[in-house]
Amino acid sequence: MVEDGYTIIDASDADDDESGAVIESVKAASVELYTAECQAIANSAELSDAELKKLLDTRAKTKTERHQQRKAELSRRYEIDVTPDLVEKDDDGWYPQLRMHYYLTLGREFLTTRDAKRAKAQLEAGENSIWKPDFNKGQLLPAVLLLENLNLLQFLTPDVQLRGSDEKLVEFKALAVQHRHVIKNYLNVSISEKLTPVAIARYLPLPTFLWRWMQSRRGQKATQVNDSNPI
Repeated sequence: MVEDGYTIIDASDADDDESGAVIESVKAASVELYTAECQAIANSAELSDAELKKLLDTRAKTKTERHQQRKAELSRRYEIDVTPDLVEKDDDGWYPQLRMHYYLTLGREFLTTRDAKRAKAQLEAGENSIWKPDFNKGQLLPAVLLLENLNLLQFLTPDVQLRGSDEKLVEFKALAVQHRHVIKNYLNVSISEKLTPVAIARYLPLPTFLWRWMQSRRGQKATQVNDSNPI
């Protein structure tokens, strides 16, 4: 490595300040590279449906083509302009959260039809056989019913303010702890009795922009304020 121009430093010779500076430098470089990647995707050329299909069928893609494909997929998934912020939100799992919120609220009446169509498509693709884990993963109704039973909708009302000691939150935590095994199976979220009601709610699969979390001055109790409009 020395021949390649690298400087070798014995770890035992590096002081804490130097090690910390290196770690921070690496973190900053990582953030810079990711920001540039998001920007490159957003700036990519638009693709027609035919061009996207052709690209999807291409095995070996250039970096530019991968960016174009990602932008095209995001554009069709969200049906809005693709920005660096949207790329980052999608990487953070925004779409499944939005979808869950939609079927829990505005799109509730369409959920059964959606799941039936998904099951039919899986049957056709598998020639009348479905692998159970894939089937379960594709169905949203069980997860939505679970969130409804937890009475999560009560927290999605704009301008609602609740303290961790409020009766509604206490009941919510009790339900979540009681059904923690079901929650783990359907939502892949681990619930512990040590968690506060607010912490439990934050783990559930809903868009983070719906919530603004803060600490109450009185007794430092966790307080939740939902100041966003429904999507």
